[in-house]
Amino acid sequence: MLSLATTAKCEEFAEFFTNKILAIRAEITQDPNYLHDAPSREPPTLQNFSAITEDNLYKLVKHSKQSTCSLAPIPTFLMKNNFNYVSTPLLQIINTSILTGVFPSTFKTAVVKPLLKKPNLDYNTLNNYRPISNLPFISKIHEKAVFIQLNQFLNKNDILEKFQSGFRANHSTETALTKIVNDLRLSTATKSLPWSSWT
Repeated sequence: MLSLATTAKCEEFAEFFTNKILAIRAEITQDPNYLHDAPSREPPTLQNFSAITEDNLYKLVKHSKQSTCSLAPIPTFLMKNNFNYVSTPLLQIINTSILTGVFPSTFKTAVVKPLLKKPNLDYNTLNNYRPISNLPFISKIHEKAVFIQLNQFLNKNDILEKFQSGFRANHSTETALTKIVNDLRLSTATKSLPWSSWT
């Protein structure tokens, strides 16, 4: 069994996960003509993000998970329980970042823990692990504040793919699968599946 506490093992995991990302990036084409189905209309442009209010911030903090990252200067439960004392500086940090377009470098640092994909897999094989990133609480709050505005813009301007299931409210792998099963049943009933032969 791997001893995850050793520096050498940590370096080995870091190199392994980094190389996986580099390999994925190498496979992505840089050719601008690669997109065959470019949109026929010029999509609207998001010019800027807006500052959030203290009420927005309170809702984000209130609905956040209690988990704490070891990189965070203040544990999450203290931040949530003492919101009235930390709200002003927290709001200033997030709004300054949003309005200037500068994401603080400390928000980009995460604690990455290797997690075995399945309990019965070989502990000594690095490929059997997935990286789990744990970000500081403030970073997560900032990300959610930006996500809400970006998501509203995408939905308002009908930019998202019609059948995109990930990262959308009321859409999931379950709803995607339900649609596929429903389409298959309808096609079976009308025998209109072009890729199948019916007997």
